[in-house]
Amino acid sequence: MIVLLRQFKQQYIMNKFKKGILGFIKGLGSKKSKKRERFDNKVLNLTLQKIDGDGYKFNGNAVYSADMSVLVYVFNTDEEFKVPDGVEIIGMMAFRNKRLMKNVVIPPSVKVIEKNAFRGCDSLDRVLIPAGVESVKANAFTACDSLQTVTFGGTVKELNRHAFDNSDNLHLIVVPEGKVRTYHKALRLRNDNKNMMVVEGEKREEKKTDRAKKAEKKPATGRTRKTPVRKKTEATKGKEVKPTQTKPETMEKGE
Repeated sequence: MIVLLRQFKQQYIMNKFKKGILGFIKGLGSKKSKKRERFDNKVLNLTLQKIDGDGYKFNGNAVYSADMSVLVYVFNTDEEFKVPDGVEIIGMMAFRNKRLMKNVVIPPSVKVIEKNAFRGCDSLDRVLIPAGVESVKANAFTACDSLQTVTFGGTVKELNRHAFDNSDNLHLIVVPEGKVRTYHKALRLRNDNKNMMVVEGEKREEKKTDRAKKAEKKPATGRTRKTPVRKKTEATKGKEVKPTQTKPETMEKGE
């Protein structure tokens, strides 16, 4: 009986929460956002079912688990979103189809990026995955049309081979030193793959600094011209150049 009452209470809280969120979605709305409203409604119902707990938090931009450890779903349509520090899981479909978002800041506290978390984020062009992330699930960054560079701060223990499927402009993955082979294996990339390069982050930085040093050594090009130095030809080598002597004037006769 006690168990049934607890389940009933939990279901009541969840339903009440969903109604509040869905009311918020409708409040955003206009004729152009009806499709978006249906999508948000569907995603929210799916994601909330995956989370255990007696309640959720909503700050007007996103839904979180009660303890703020899970980012459930983002409503924010701005170009940038900063995931709060303390979040450990970026939930399934949390950012799905946020087509205007160009930048997302993932804090060091995040450990898991769930399936389809950033699917369809067409304006996202680069991602920094912190060293604390242990798992990147299937299709986490699928169909991100503008995504070009992904930087891993550490070694991900579980990296699904389909994490970046259909992100056709992704050509560069930066990984920690000595981990190129590990990421090649995880993503099932061939060594001769020309479409996607996996490079070491530190070595890449060293190359940049070397180029900068060389640039500093080069003299600045200006309009001032240097006087050309005449090179000695083979004919003149070893010969001393004698100064030209003026002949003394001859005295006229009779003086």
